[in-house]
Amino acid sequence: MTRPRSKTLHEDAVAGLYRAALYPDEMHEAISAVAARVGADTFHFMAWDRQRMTTRFNVYSHAQLADGIEDYAAYYGAIDPRRQLLDSQPIGSVLACHQHFSSDAVSRDEFFQDFLIPMGSRYVAGSRVWTDGNQDFVLGLMRDVGNQPFSADTLMEAERLVAHFGRASQLWADTRALQAAAAVGERVAQVQGLAHFGLNSQGELVYANGNAEAHLREGTVLRLSHTRLVACDPRDEEALSSGVRHVLDQRSGCSRLIGHWAPGGAVMVSIAPLDIDRNASAWSLDQASVLVTVRRRDFGAAPAPIALQQMYGLSRAEASLAVSLCRGDTLQEYAEAAGLSVATVRTQLKAIFQKTATSRQAELVSLLLQVPG
Repeated sequence: MTRPRSKTLHEDAVAGLYRAALYPDEMHEAISAVAARVGADTFHFMAWDRQRMTTRFNVYSHAQLADGIEDYAAYYGAIDPRRQLLDSQPIGSVLACHQHFSSDAVSRDEFFQDFLIPMGSRYVAGSRVWTDGNQDFVLGLMRDVGNQPFSADTLMEAERLVAHFGRASQLWADTRALQAAAAVGERVAQVQGLAHFGLNSQGELVYANGNAEAHLREGTVLRLSHTRLVACDPRDEEALSSGVRHVLDQRSGCSRLIGHWAPGGAVMVSIAPLDIDRNASAWSLDQASVLVTVRRRDFGAAPAPIALQQMYGLSRAEASLAVSLCRGDTLQEYAEAAGLSVATVRTQLKAIFQKTATSRQAELVSLLLQVPG
């Protein structure tokens, strides 16, 4: 007698899969719910690299299964008789081993006898849930030795869930990649001394990275006032608030130099519109409309002039100006130090913009600070 399916439990399992797509840490729990729906004792979700004949990642139900992953990748994956069958099946279809391998065949097969059964598993329902051409993303639902094969009813439920699992796992993989990229971006920001503040459309702070939090703790240039990011000095507040209003109204970036009177000196502020996919934000910026980036003028080393000449074809005079801008000097300050008129310096800056394919000082400085010294 087959066990009746619960529509509520099925829908809960499906909902868990799509939630895990947005919160990758919950994928183990979501697959566990799928396994429970079909009475599987264990599960294994993996990416199988066809060319290298190895797994790229593994999510499994129990830590004990980790012991066999290396053996599978090193040898048994290549002789797994289920692989050829899976390759012949449409994406998303569920393959039940007991329907293709008799007890006699299993008793004579090296994979089953030397690997799968000693691991404690006997019956497997597997599916290629999706593929990117080079990798097959495979879900294996397993029943232990001594358990019964999967029934037609449970296999039907497995196919229903696998259809959702394929879509959810693709989103899950994309989210993992986004979060990895975001983590790298935050490490780079940390090293370069960049403070990132995310503001919503009302100008309220909704995100701050570690460097941004440090600025707020210092409270010498920027602070919070009723959830809004404001400048500590009234003379700077108009420059900051007008910049944010400009970005919100015009959807184009701008730059400000504030904090001349602060103990640590002035900081460069770049304010830019933030246009991101609200459903796939990996930086916790999903409510932000404006990104404010703050960098101390004296943080880090500007690129060497010769490096800018070689990479962008700048003249010696243009490279000298570019380095000065990277150090936080204004055009007026550079003109006075170099004994040039501001008009001449602006002409040089226009040439630099053309050679670097940039149009604003903030964009130029951001680009040049990535040039190795």
